[in-house]
Amino acid sequence: MTISQQLSASLAAVSASRWVVAWSGGADSTALLHALIQRKLPQPILAIHVNHQLQPLSSQWSEQCRQLAAQWNIEFRAIDVSVVASGKGIEAAAREARYEAFEALLELGDVLLQGHHADDQLETLVFRTLRGEGLVGLSGIPAQRGVGKGRLLRPLLSCSRSEIEAYASDNELSVIEDPSNHSRQFSRNQIRHDIIPLLKRFEPMAAKHAASSARYLQQSRDALVALFSVYHPTHLGRDRWGYWCEPLDIMSDQSVWVHHWISVVLKLSISGKLVQEIVKLLSLEVDRRGEVKLGASGCFFSYEGKLYFVAASSATWSNELPTRLVGDNESYCVSLVDSGLRLKPDCYEIGLIEAAGKILPAGRKGRRKLKKYYQDIRVPWFARGRLPGLFIRGELAAIADVLVCEGYQAQEGEVGWRLHHEFD
Repeated sequence: MTISQQLSASLAAVSASRWVVAWSGGADSTALLHALIQRKLPQPILAIHVNHQLQPLSSQWSEQCRQLAAQWNIEFRAIDVSVVASGKGIEAAAREARYEAFEALLELGDVLLQGHHADDQLETLVFRTLRGEGLVGLSGIPAQRGVGKGRLLRPLLSCSRSEIEAYASDNELSVIEDPSNHSRQFSRNQIRHDIIPLLKRFEPMAAKHAASSARYLQQSRDALVALFSVYHPTHLGRDRWGYWCEPLDIMSDQSVWVHHWISVVLKLSISGKLVQEIVKLLSLEVDRRGEVKLGASGCFFSYEGKLYFVAASSATWSNELPTRLVGDNESYCVSLVDSGLRLKPDCYEIGLIEAAGKILPAGRKGRRKLKKYYQDIRVPWFARGRLPGLFIRGELAAIADVLVCEGYQAQEGEVGWRLHHEFD
């Protein structure tokens, strides 16, 4: 199929109220936008150029796209984003900023078009194979998925880079050459310029074959997702301590199930090797503690036969009593109640507490170790350090919604405060 034929076939399979093209100005997205305009479809076209502000010529590229859009008589919008690597790497951070911009802009009925092609698919499969990823990762770049309020479609995944470049040349399209695409500091570029040429020397149709393999793997992944979805209500969930996953009895090896939970349900990127480390947590003795970190995303723990994922948090709290305690990834709503265990209204300071030392729970006789108290009320060991403590003049008065200390409880007939844990 030609570029135009492939585009027509892909667009015929979706319904759109507006076509939104992710337009970098490079050959792929420019060829896609040009071919779309030639279709003369009834829906309006919006071209979006995301300026990552990472190159000296970034503003010039944005203006070049603006002028070409005016020449083609289509709506154009340039969006400037700030890219902060923060441990993820500049490529991942740029991608995250770009998709945040897309999600903020897309409306119901919008279909976002991207110019990914078969060579991109080949690079992705090689990259993820070298990382040891499983079925989800090796399914490659999906042809379509939801994004924000709209739909994302990649209509040129079956076309090769050379076919797209030939289209751009034949139609005398002016395209932008980003010098970062040739920088060997990025892993993807090393694969593109060093490994892919060797593969194509061995098999000239490598990109086309990779695109076919990705489609087959996506079908297998979809079938597995459908199978596993039956067990979501009973074996996956979220409680106040984090996202949890119970082992699946029908699986002799929990790796595939756990990988599904992490990559499909939690939507986190993870290698097969790290999945194996997480599965090992399930075999730890009850009194042993273990954790597996997933970069800057968070940590996995095991507790009472379940795996837990807790998103990364600085575990700091802002004092906004008497309405809400707000921390990273969670909050506590403060309500007024006139019955049950409740805290006496007062001016409290909020901070984290140490599990060492003894406490005197309200209505109890005799002090007891806080660690033992946590065990008795089944607070997981990994959650204890992030529970907010309420203090008066340095003395502990309460802990989140799990403890009110003697002397700080509201008395019979008095209205007091009760903290209710909420998910963000």
